[in-house]
Amino acid sequence: MDELRILLVEDHRLLADSLATLLREWNADVRLLQAHDAGGLEAASAFKPNIVVLDWHVPGVDTAALAITMAEQTPPVPVLVVTGTVDVADVTAALDAGVVGYVSKSEGSDSLRQALDAVVAGGTWLSADLTRKAAAFRRRRSRPALSERQHAVLRLLARGHSNTQIGQSLSIRIGTVKTHVAAVLAALGAENRAEAAYRARAMGLLDETD
Repeated sequence: MDELRILLVEDHRLLADSLATLLREWNADVRLLQAHDAGGLEAASAFKPNIVVLDWHVPGVDTAALAITMAEQTPPVPVLVVTGTVDVADVTAALDAGVVGYVSKSEGSDSLRQALDAVVAGGTWLSADLTRKAAAFRRRRSRPALSERQHAVLRLLARGHSNTQIGQSLSIRIGTVKTHVAAVLAALGAENRAEAAYRARAMGLLDETD
């Protein structure tokens, strides 16, 4: 980047000033503009930032839409989220909207500097812990809806039980077992029992004992 222009979107002015100080300490030559609300964003439209530092929760601002808009620019404008509340649903929503980094304000200034370095270099920034949590959240969100009985059938077939053994364990007829097995395979998009067990474990539908 020839000239570093950062748009800082933060509704708490005291925090915004603190972040601005950190940004200038990180790079003394940065051109910085603050926006504290939707009106401030409108006024900043002519600023043409090449990085946006964004609090994910700014009243009156659709931050996901802002991130998507920045990602669709030519060239894309990287968005780094710096926020106080780290909720895995927010992290996932931000990543889905195209942000390149997510930093908790509780992580400290070193993490922010490292994240900024990564973004300027064209990379991304997300802690290993948040990466794991976001991946687990996506798996849970993509889980198919299985009934209690279908889940019981899934656990048994994952253990290698035959239809007859499943029927005996659950006290249901063999025809009913076949119906449940077919429903489980369809829900998981699997062609056979082994694939169903593999997919179910990947989605977190089975624990280590299954």
